[in-house]
Amino acid sequence: MVSLVESADQLVLSLEHGEAELRSLRHRLEAEFAERFERKTANPCLIVHRLHNLQRELTSLKDNYAQLTAAKAELIAETNRTIKHTTDLLHELENKAGHQHEADSNSAWMIAAQHSASDTVQLQ
Repeated sequence: MVSLVESADQLVLSLEHGEAELRSLRHRLEAEFAERFERKTANPCLIVHRLHNLQRELTSLKDNYAQLTAAKAELIAETNRTIKHTTDLLHELENKAGHQHEADSNSAWMIAAQHSASDTVQLQ
């Protein structure tokens, strides 16, 4: 049992030593790159850092795009329901007024456009 504990402790020490060596290597490379690549845009460490940031931002943008697309689809569906309801009400009013409405589903749009155009002409 003692040898198992000693082995585990030795493994932890080896891992800590390896981590310290990697940290030292990282700092040495960063210093060397900063010295060798005076321009910030050419430093490979900074480029890798920017790439990681872009990957995180891209994931966030994809999520935002999915939410925006879902909201847009919902808005379009609600707008279509509202247009259908308004068209039905308009047809009902036309029937009550004794006017014949066209079978074309765009008749409400045409009537609205005609009224809008005539209002514009009258305003001028």
